[in-house]
Amino acid sequence: MLDRVPGVMADTCIRLFGRGEAFDSEGFAGFFTDDPVYHFGNAEPCLNKREIFDSVENFFGAVAALYHDIRNVWEKGDTVFVEMDVMYWRKDGTSVTLPCSDIFRFDGDKIEELRIYMDANPIFAPSLPVGQKASVYTIGRGARAVQPGIMRKYFTEHEEGIYRASNGYAPKWSLAGPRWPLVPGLPIDRIFHFNINCTDLSRTVPFYEMLGFKVILDFGDGMESQEMAEAFGMDVANIKGVHLRLGDGPEATRIDLLEFQDPSPTGTPYPHLYHTGIARMCLKTTDIWQMYDYLRARGVEFLSEPKLLPGTTVSIVCFKDPDGTFIELLEGDF
Repeated sequence: MLDRVPGVMADTCIRLFGRGEAFDSEGFAGFFTDDPVYHFGNAEPCLNKREIFDSVENFFGAVAALYHDIRNVWEKGDTVFVEMDVMYWRKDGTSVTLPCSDIFRFDGDKIEELRIYMDANPIFAPSLPVGQKASVYTIGRGARAVQPGIMRKYFTEHEEGIYRASNGYAPKWSLAGPRWPLVPGLPIDRIFHFNINCTDLSRTVPFYEMLGFKVILDFGDGMESQEMAEAFGMDVANIKGVHLRLGDGPEATRIDLLEFQDPSPTGTPYPHLYHTGIARMCLKTTDIWQMYDYLRARGVEFLSEPKLLPGTTVSIVCFKDPDGTFIELLEGDF
């Protein structure tokens, strides 16, 4: 076995996936040795580069786009193991996501074997069922692991991927299917807070405290600055307010609850949930009926009882704060 620089084989696998996502059949076949084994599911294996080219060329012609949503890559000796979902967009506009494991074996810097373990039948037979949580990202209690976006980063941050995307080999998912833009990751890491304007801070703060929020910052009698006014596109901004947080972690959900002193509050919240613009805030709960009963007993009016969304384990219910801002409770996971 040759001495290897850790990560080089894994990078080669990602580069190969890049050829696949660009439907570059010739480039894809070029990663293999002269006596390869390319074995996709239960199909006959391809045993030379020409057969690999013909196989992938035929496959690429049958779909509109595909994406390798890689969760993990491991190197061991001359072998690489890849755990991922593969997303396929059909030419009729529909899509399917399938769990997949690949095993690569290398001879030098070329791929000697690629064995793809996946049931590809649902790609071409949409009526075949695929479980809602049939994903390598499904973890304990039905939660979902974070998707690292490795292949999107390849085309926006990897020197080779950027070059290829700019020279005729853009991934098909940027042109069809989801049409994701080819832009690098932006330096925005999370939502910091939601701003809710109210007409009476002394009335509205207790309402959100009833939902479990805690005041972590109080602006006291108010704050006023020309800089803030200009940032908000106003001539003047004199505001009373608090920051409330749900949970104790620094990344927990915050509400920036404000009562404008000057100018005075105007208007009312949107009258219904199909109004253009930000319409509601959603709070996650582990027991929606308990929260429903708890809030109803305190005079909160709901739009309905909790409703189970068809085909899911998710239940939702909506209500309003004292000024009429819509709030949603959600139990379960999509």
